[in-house]
Amino acid sequence: MKKEDNTVEPTISYKDNYNIEEYLPSESLNDYNYLRLISDIINYGQTKHTRAGDTLSLFNRQLEFDLREGLPVLTTKKMYTKGCINELLWMIHGGHNIKWLIEHNTHIWDDDAYRYYKQKFKDETMAKDEFLSKVLNEDTITYCDNNGKPTTYTFGELGPIYGKQWTNWNGVNQIDDLIYKLKNNPDDRRLMISAWNVGEMEDMALPPCHYVC
Repeated sequence: MKKEDNTVEPTISYKDNYNIEEYLPSESLNDYNYLRLISDIINYGQTKHTRAGDTLSLFNRQLEFDLREGLPVLTTKKMYTKGCINELLWMIHGGHNIKWLIEHNTHIWDDDAYRYYKQKFKDETMAKDEFLSKVLNEDTITYCDNNGKPTTYTFGELGPIYGKQWTNWNGVNQIDDLIYKLKNNPDDRRLMISAWNVGEMEDMALPPCHYVC
């Protein structure tokens, strides 16, 4: 809900629905920390105007999870677990075309791929259903890039996003490299995977949100 000064006011107050002090950490520390962060955002967050609309934000707040305790799936909100797992598998295998996701009934990247196509070819006439059909058919377009070099676009491509950066950053498979280091030098202080490739950012359908891990 927007107020007259163009700031965001939560439609339902956090405190109207939850008493954070009664949600004991012993039940689920992950959920407790998440709810506490949501409470702080609602009570103290500043209005930000983003590409996804107006939102409330707190600077430099984050949650940490011990993966030795298992996958940190929240239990106090509905989670799209299947989609999250499919997306991760797709990225780990270097995916940057939505065809595999569509075939596994995961559509979280459909809009980004469709927007990427329309912006790339200045095409506002193709309907989304037609676009997705071309993705499944692996249809292609041959065009000349900015240097006049013939290039092939396959419908559904998203550019050099996560999967490409993780598995082929200038020929380096960061995932294989990380696994090798974990096995042979687990105390290495440089155990990291990055998706923030500044040189290819403009070619991505969407810059990385989780840019390092």
